[in-house]
Amino acid sequence: MVYREKLNQLLADVQELESLIGKLLTEEVPGVQLLSKSSSCAYSILEGIKEIESEQIRQMNARLVERQDELSHLSVLLDQYQRMAEACKKDILATKQELEASEPVLAQKDADPTAVLPNEPEPPVEEPAKQEVVETPALPVEETPKETPVRKEVDPAPVIPVAAKGNVSLNDLLEKKNLSDFRKAFSLNDRFRFRRDLFHGNEEQMNQVIADLNQIDSLDEALRFIDTNLSWDMNNETVADFIKLLEKRYI
Repeated sequence: MVYREKLNQLLADVQELESLIGKLLTEEVPGVQLLSKSSSCAYSILEGIKEIESEQIRQMNARLVERQDELSHLSVLLDQYQRMAEACKKDILATKQELEASEPVLAQKDADPTAVLPNEPEPPVEEPAKQEVVETPALPVEETPKETPVRKEVDPAPVIPVAAKGNVSLNDLLEKKNLSDFRKAFSLNDRFRFRRDLFHGNEEQMNQVIADLNQIDSLDEALRFIDTNLSWDMNNETVADFIKLLEKRYI
């Protein structure tokens, strides 16, 4: 508004100077008073232009300072996210090593020859082959009775059940690790939205609340902590999203 008023005043001075110069053109010998008034009007126009220019420079400097503050804030966030990425990378490597260490044990169980896969039919029990009895000529004096081969019952081999392998996946282990540290449950968009809507842009306060919640072992205590220290509106959509992430940590 002030800027527009200055432009209107500058335009009025230009019109006045134009009128004075028109009067000077009609006189054969310009009067001293008319020349002085024209000079004052021209000087006023120059001062107005300088003032407008100075105001524009001041506004540009203010915008530059704001941009520098935003860049500094983004630089701090970038540094934090880089540290978080390095921590996640270490967690992934540790989890991968745990899985690789557990694979030989599972492979040894699979290779156990005494194990029988469940729901498979038992192999048929082979009956012992009958032995042929070779008759020898009987002695003329005595006859020996022929021995009948006795069939022995073979007990089936006992079925040894195989212990079911645990269904362990990298995603399950990572999710469990992430939820144990409540800071890692947030996405990048979540952090921006929670800091803006729930903590009024205060990054330090949000980090302190998350650190306090990490020390709490039950959902009921965590909700009481929020109700006592933050006094949030539980009907707010952003608060509801924050509580959902908090509930997953205690499932």
